[in-house]
Parts: sequence; structure tokens; C-alpha cells
Amino acid sequence: SWVVDASPLIALARVGRLELLVSLAPSLIIPEPVADEVLAGTPDDPAKAALAAGFGARVPIGAIPSELQEWGLGRGETSVIALARITPAAVAVLDDAQARRCARACGIPLLGTLGVLVLAKSRGMVPSFMQVARDLRAAGFHVDTRTLETIAKSLGE
Repeated sequence: SWVVDASPLIALARVGRLELLVSLAPSLIIPEPVADEVLAGTPDDPAKAALAAGFGARVPIGAIPSELQEWGLGRGETSVIALARITPAAVAVLDDAQARRCARACGIPLLGTLGVLVLAKSRGMVPSFMQVARDLRAAGFHVDTRTLETIAKSLGE
């Protein structure tokens, strides 16, 4: 299962690529705090519209272990990591650097929005990693040019 944070949902929805999550993930889990965050978005947010229409399996979160609370992450990131810790073979889909450090410290496999694109490119689901990456940047996704160029080069683009 992939346990997904708000950033990948919002970014991929803004560029019309939300279906990549459904196509690539064995199952898609959205913790309730993440769903709440996305649903609090602007009326024209495509991620909000998708969740309101029933996209993804929403899962409530119980008590957050104190060792996760100590990382000082947002509710969404913390709930992704907490749920991934108790879900067998789960992958956390996170973009926030501190949340990724926490997930690594917990031994949780990770993907980010760009990792989703790399996987999609490797499976022939997108013709060009760089084109979708440029679309993401134009839609407000923050990533430096060198990172994009390094990934594109590794993909033969």
C-alpha cells in the first residue's frame, strides 16, 4: 500500500496526473488528517474535487506515538508515517524533507512526487519525465533544476 501525503496529491492533481497514483500503487491510503488538509483547499483545487468525489481510501488515525510527535511534523506528514509504520509493506509518499528523514529513521520505504514520476516513466505511463516535471513546477511544485536534470539524465532524457 502507498500511504500518501497532501503534497503529492495536490501536485499531481494540478497537472492532471492523479491517476498515476492509482495506476502505480497496489492500494492507495489517505490518512484522514491528509484528507482534511486537502479538502480545506480552495474551491477550484483539483485534488479537493477528487477527494470530495471519493478518490482514495481514507483511513482514520488513532493515537500518534510520542516518538513521532517529537519530530515536530505537520499532522498530515505525521499521520502518513504513523500509518505506514503499522501497515505491512507500506510505502510513504512524502515530499517534505524533514518528514522523509523521519520516515527513513523509522525504516519506512519512501517515494516522493518525483519518484512517482520516475516509476511512471519506467513503466511507460508518461512519455517524458521532464515535461511532467516542468508542468509540476509551473503549477507551483518546488524542486531545483539540478535535481530535475540529474533525474532526467538517469532516465535517458
